[in-house]
Amino acid sequence: MCQPVTLTFSAWGPFWPWVMSNSTFCPSSRLRYPPPVIALRASPATVSGDLTLSSNSVLLAQTTLEVAGNIVIDSGTTFQSGAATIAVGGDWIRNGTFAPGAGTVVFDGTGPQSIGASTFNNLTINKPGGVATPTGSLSLNGDLKVFGVLDLGLFTANRSAPGGALTLGSGATLRIGTSFPLNFDTHGLAADSVVEYLGSGPQSVSAETYSHLYLSNGGAAAKTLSGSTAVAAFAGWVVVSFASGFAIAAAAASAGGSGGSGWSGACSTDSIISNAMGVG
Repeated sequence: MCQPVTLTFSAWGPFWPWVMSNSTFCPSSRLRYPPPVIALRASPATVSGDLTLSSNSVLLAQTTLEVAGNIVIDSGTTFQSGAATIAVGGDWIRNGTFAPGAGTVVFDGTGPQSIGASTFNNLTINKPGGVATPTGSLSLNGDLKVFGVLDLGLFTANRSAPGGALTLGSGATLRIGTSFPLNFDTHGLAADSVVEYLGSGPQSVSAETYSHLYLSNGGAAAKTLSGSTAVAAFAGWVVVSFASGFAIAAAAASAGGSGGSGWSGACSTDSIISNAMGVG
């Protein structure tokens, strides 16, 4: 049985949970007058369009919630997650409060998705197409997993405290305009993952074992290797896209492959170098 695609909550009424189970929300209708505290419990709920919270209400997700469109958290409203998985096919627009609890938010749309500045527990980018792009910095209390394309742009995706895991899955691409995600205890970069540093200002290249590494868009500002940095043997490669005056400053870096020679000094050219500097 269809229920609304957009939840519009009234600010009046007693504060008790209004429980929704086995819920499938269909387009072109609304919940107009439920109590202001809504609890999704017991079984998955599906929204076939957008989910909008408004009018000073609270939505508590304690079961799997799948939203095909956008999730909009208006000013004055609160979206709380228990240990639930919240899947988003559209944009994440947060002007109110998101309390992440012990849950996981998954961005799984097939097109471009924007992610408003928020604190998440676990965040997963699992996109078969399109790019996930934050519109503000993200903070994580748990793990960050990327199985698609995450373009951080000028923002960061750091853990709020040391711990947890950063995973770049098979075929994943992480684009970094500022800094590599910080405070994750373990880093797992799949053999066919790509990390690109593309900031227009100086950037520190995190000391990792990369599979495919892009260094681009530096202008006259160096990309500086922060420590012992390796590119996976045989299958790995480095692509450096140089502009006039571009430089790479190396520090205790090594590249796997047939040559196995370290990087040293600075480079400056107007070409693209692939499988260079000892990378097999």
